[in-house]
Amino acid sequence: MSFVQALSVLLLLALPLRALAEEYRRLGMFAEAIDASRAGLQWHPSYISARVTLGRALIEVGEFDEASSELEQVLRSAPENLAAIRALAHIHRRRGEVSDAAHYQATLPSAAVPFEEHPPAGVEAPSAPASR
Repeated sequence: MSFVQALSVLLLLALPLRALAEEYRRLGMFAEAIDASRAGLQWHPSYISARVTLGRALIEVGEFDEASSELEQVLRSAPENLAAIRALAHIHRRRGEVSDAAHYQATLPSAAVPFEEHPPAGVEAPSAPASR
């Protein structure tokens, strides 16, 4: 098996785990989201979406240091990743680090929706206001 074929197989294994992890996160099943994200990242450690999902799930369980580490790793690979920027700003706000939060907030486009914590099960997340 060539390197490209092996890489393709690893990516195919990681994709469903990232989707599962994101669904777990949306359902409020944060431990499961963390486990699925980590499993996917073992197969494909540079998969940015899986790392964002992991960071966001870690925020939800209050693991801010680990979440920051994951999200900062995302920004080293993809400095424009809005989900990671919003999540890092949220972490800094929660810690009372206003200037750090403002730094990340300032890098967001004005139309970017702020990070929202996951709503309780059965409650829909608020949608972004419609543009006029």
